[in-house]
Amino acid sequence: MPEWISYDSALAESADKRRHLLLGNGFSMGVHPRFSYRTLYAEAVRVDRSIKPLFDGHGTNFEDALRSTHNSEDQTKIRRALIGAISDVHPKRKYLTPDQADACGILLETFAGRTRGCLRGRVFTTNYDMFVYWVLMRFKSELDLYDGHDNYGLWNDGVLKKTSVFYLHGALHLYTRRVGNVRPEIQTWKFMYQDGYPIPAQVRDSIANGRLHLFVSEGESWQKRQRIRNNRYLRKANEQFGKACDDESAAVFTIGHSLNDVDQHITDLIGVGSATVFIGVHRPSDDGAQAMKVARRWARARRDSGRPPLEIFLFDSSECSIWGAPAQQPILTLKVRL
Repeated sequence: MPEWISYDSALAESADKRRHLLLGNGFSMGVHPRFSYRTLYAEAVRVDRSIKPLFDGHGTNFEDALRSTHNSEDQTKIRRALIGAISDVHPKRKYLTPDQADACGILLETFAGRTRGCLRGRVFTTNYDMFVYWVLMRFKSELDLYDGHDNYGLWNDGVLKKTSVFYLHGALHLYTRRVGNVRPEIQTWKFMYQDGYPIPAQVRDSIANGRLHLFVSEGESWQKRQRIRNNRYLRKANEQFGKACDDESAAVFTIGHSLNDVDQHITDLIGVGSATVFIGVHRPSDDGAQAMKVARRWARARRDSGRPPLEIFLFDSSECSIWGAPAQQPILTLKVRL
């Protein structure tokens, strides 16, 4: 029979495990609702009305629009509109209140901070925004979480073992640069804060100059896989997530991630792994149906391949108080053994 536990009980259940955290768009929308597709679409159309016909029959869903067109120019136009819209609606660094930043810092500490010692996990995110980055910078010495970029902004895969934060789908502040002529190398860089020239403004100027940033926004999971394979940073980041999921002594938590089919390249890594899985479901707006659908798919695949069952927990992510807002009502969470 299913067993119900709270978020606090889930933390207690995983206290002796290395906790890894996967963040999705719900995490960022909890503090900035303007990251919804509806708002991003409205902003994108406001800037460039020529993209409106590309969304016919798809509402405001960028991934559906990308999936429906096979024209590379139209796909580039949609992706560029998405990146531009995110940079336009992205708030300034001082948007987060001290209390919000503190609450998020505590959350990250719970999974990957110094106090976890030898059980420090890693933070993975599919979000494009800079909220995690800002919190990391605010608590740089306290959290000691490193994103793999040096003081000039260049990413170096030689420090993977020390890296604890990964952007699985790229991010607003990440971009690529081709170096060399005979054997050109594609390097991944991040924008660095400059006085009077915040990163969102740098991004907007960069887009205006024709640069397409490190964003995985393709409409199909297989297309996202291909995009990831073609970039060394993305490939290494996703490999590290796969290793985290396949650690039987670890626990993988998801917060704010819908686990929908277009991200099957990520959810499959969880399903084939051996870590204990804790899936955050935001009640009451989400009844956990998608999480259960994914869990059943994992169960079938594992049975067919002869692998042992996973232990999976569902918990109400509003109990986490990610941005300092108190949980409205404690809702117990469901443990399912598959």
